[in-house]
Parts: sequence; C-alpha cells; structure tokens
Amino acid sequence: MISRSPYIYSSKNKNIINRLCGDGDLYEDLEGRKDITIPVECNFIADNPKEVFRRIIHWLNNIEDNKLIFTDDPRWFYKVVDIEIGTMDIKLKRKGEFTINFICRGWQYFEDGDNFINIENGDMLYNEYDKAKPLIYLEGNGEIAVNINGDRKS
Repeated sequence: MISRSPYIYSSKNKNIINRLCGDGDLYEDLEGRKDITIPVECNFIADNPKEVFRRIIHWLNNIEDNKLIFTDDPRWFYKVVDIEIGTMDIKLKRKGEFTINFICRGWQYFEDGDNFINIENGDMLYNEYDKAKPLIYLEGNGEIAVNINGDRKS
C-alpha cells in the first residue's frame, strides 16, 4: 500500500467535433472513462541503492492483483493496467529517488468490487456512486428481471 492518496477524476470518453459556422464544438459521448496516470514519488536510503532499485523494479513487475491502494483510503482501489518506472537519481551516494507512473482505469473501485455479492430472491442492491458495470452470475431456473443503470432486462 502507498500513502498520500490523490483523488484523480477521469474525464469521459468523448469525440470532439469541430463545427464550421457554428458556436462551439459538438461533443459525442462515447461512454466510459479515459485511463488516468497517477504519479507516485518514491525515495529510500540504502548502502547500495542500485541493488535496491533493481529489487523494486522486479517487485513492481510481478504484482499479481493489479490494485493500487492508498493507506488513507483503504476501502477503495484503482485497477492498474500498466506502470512506467522513471530513472533513479542517487543523492549523497545512499539516497535513491524515482517516480512511478501508475496507468489505471478511470474509475475508483470499492474494496468488494472484485467479489461476488449474493443477492437473495426479491432483494435489491443499490449503487449510490457512479454508473456500475457489474459482472452477473446467475444460477437457477425460472424468470428474472434485472435493472442496471435504468435499463431493464427480462
């Protein structure tokens, strides 16, 4: 986990159409959000900073859950899709400084966003945040009606 949580709001995916002889541009909503970049400045002190930096690079390139969690907001995470590790500067022979750019999906996810939520027959689940794109697993037989983001499916 990393401390000091920035709150980065991603802009919508949109196509901007320049119009001649008209006031302003036309914006076409393409749905979803653009990926965001979250820069995290890092530093450490070690007798051999180059060796420590190599171990940090190895660790970052082998993280399996792809979640970026900040200690001051531990119930929320960003889904990391790529990382860019900057070059390390060495100060006073022992201090290493570098920046990691985490490229993430444009949403923040609640801690149970990757877990199944069991909904019993007749129960409702309400999302009080942004639009949801749930993955739904259904088991059983009979009829079902699902309403997601105001779109009812039967």
